[in-house]
Amino acid sequence: MLALFREKHGYDPREQEDPSTDELWLQFRCDQITEVANEIADVVHSYGKVMAASPFPTPAISRKMVRQDWGKWNLDIVFPMVYHNFYTKDVSFISDCTINNVRDKNPNTTLYCGMTATDGQEMFDCMDAALNNGAEGIAIFTVNGLRSAEVRNRFKAYTDSVKTLKAANTYPVNTAGRKVNTNPFENKGIMDNIHQEMTKYIETAKKLLYVYSCISRL
Repeated sequence: MLALFREKHGYDPREQEDPSTDELWLQFRCDQITEVANEIADVVHSYGKVMAASPFPTPAISRKMVRQDWGKWNLDIVFPMVYHNFYTKDVSFISDCTINNVRDKNPNTTLYCGMTATDGQEMFDCMDAALNNGAEGIAIFTVNGLRSAEVRNRFKAYTDSVKTLKAANTYPVNTAGRKVNTNPFENKGIMDNIHQEMTKYIETAKKLLYVYSCISRL
């Protein structure tokens, strides 16, 4: 790959002070993965099968983190792993990612939303965030995470109602063109979570200081 890049662009990316910030090198690596993904898609389609993938949350995030420029992949269905509890712990992350994915995905690809199971109300907030902003379906990793009978029953009722509305083409989708605010300091949910985490760290530090002070007196 380094030899191919040098042949195409005339230099070795390792000569850069920080190769990870070299856009040509970044795009080159993305293109290699895209080429392989689309070769696989050609084989899958030649057998009359459906090509799907579960990449990182959005083409932009995936491109930077793991070189998955999946908006250029010839997928039939995509299940981006929009795991809000891993990234920001706020449901708005799902809304923002879905808006970006509707915009940046291959126009021939059906967009589902892959999310982690939450055994409570948050599960339904997550599904609303995806479906109300353009996702055509959801995938739960995994549905066994819905442990309580109440949540399982609510989940079935929710999905049945969505199927009915979609079949009648009456499911409400956000068409107001809401823009994504990329400033985390203006996101109340994210800031509330940061405050909670900092409070926990402070309480832990206080307990440790108390223990240390007791030991020092011995």
